Amino acid sequence: MHQSLSDQNHLEVAIQRELDRLCKLWGISNIREGIEIEFSSRLTRSLGRTLPAKKTIRLNRQLLGNLIEYLEEVLCHEIGHIAAFHKYGDSVSPHGEEWRSLVRLAGFEPTTKLDVSLEKTEQRSKRRFSHSCPRCLTKRIAKVRMTRWLCSVCVEEGLDGHLLIEEVL
Repeated sequence: MHQSLSDQNHLEVAIQRELDRLCKLWGISNIREGIEIEFSSRLTRSLGRTLPAKKTIRLNRQLLGNLIEYLEEVLCHEIGHIAAFHKYGDSVSPHGEEWRSLVRLAGFEPTTKLDVSLEKTEQRSKRRFSHSCPRCLTKRIAKVRMTRWLCSVCVEEGLDGHLLIEEVL
């Protein structure tokens, strides 16, 4: 799904506004500037991930498209981790009572699972390549063609060590 530039700007403003609201509500405005939010297509099994100490939030790209109705709740969930960490210290449980009270204060029910179906993203290639030595029959498998690999046994014997590369089905 492609968004127009004005839609993207509107969304960025809305996200920043929600971030400001939550930071003020939870009394963490002093750390607001360092919080980074990014969207990633690499998140395939969850809607968000947070590194509280680094104040970094990574959100599933589907929250910008078919799951946009969950964006505010997921933002609250993830920002809540940062707030709990900075308010109560690094020994706080990720989904403990401190975090749950912050999420409730923001108007959401604390949960670790939303009943949503994530679209399958393009699967990584299942291709494999066999790299075999025609002389000593040593064989190695890799996900990509490794043209710089050489047969170490043959190289030790003073030969060039070049391998034959074939795609394995």
